[in-house]
Amino acid sequence: MNYIDENELAEVLDLVGKRSNARIRTTLPARISSFDKDTQTATVVLAVQSYRWDVDLEEPVAYQPEPIARCPVYFPTGGGYTLRFPLEKGDDCLVLVAERSIDEWAATGEATNIPRDLRRFDLSDAIVLPGLHPTARAVADFDDDKLRLGKEDASGMVEIDDNGDVVVTGSSSVKLGSSSASQAVLKGDAWMSEFLTAFNAHTHPDPSSGTTGTPSTPLTEATNFPNSKSTKVKTE
Repeated sequence: MNYIDENELAEVLDLVGKRSNARIRTTLPARISSFDKDTQTATVVLAVQSYRWDVDLEEPVAYQPEPIARCPVYFPTGGGYTLRFPLEKGDDCLVLVAERSIDEWAATGEATNIPRDLRRFDLSDAIVLPGLHPTARAVADFDDDKLRLGKEDASGMVEIDDNGDVVVTGSSSVKLGSSSASQAVLKGDAWMSEFLTAFNAHTHPDPSSGTTGTPSTPLTEATNFPNSKSTKVKTE
């Protein structure tokens, strides 16, 4: 009877374990290669290389996995509401690798699905979470005392601070109602001041003396327009 040396058996089992673990994928940073807005899926390139066993060298060797296509992209959604934004090539993201095949889930959208493929932790079942930044590409001018929703360069932004104040800024304009809005919004304080000045100085033609005098009782904001301006909405 032939016996297996315990040391050799340990080495074989160790090698089998390493090879098995090398096939298990869980979570890795990546970058967007392309994005399909209709299906909300992306092709991504892993930002961290993997290792595979080189039989000739008898050691693990680093390699770059192929791009992963048709990955569902996570956008916060619930209660009939959704947060949506465009994705561009080069955007950073986090890839989560599902424990089981998600093909049936992606195709049917049913609450429960039976995977037809028995694969586990496979890169073909990757899910993309946009927004993970490496330290070298951290968002500039990050505020830790307010919520900010907008462009990374802050050219357009909605801010909510600790007091609940909301500030909306735009590099060229802020439009209300639709993107085609073109009518100007009146500045309450400036308009009221100019209107009162003009009204209280106006005169009328007078056939007997040329012109009438100015109004005998001038208008004032407090008396004549006490509730004409919003106490919450402000503008520059």
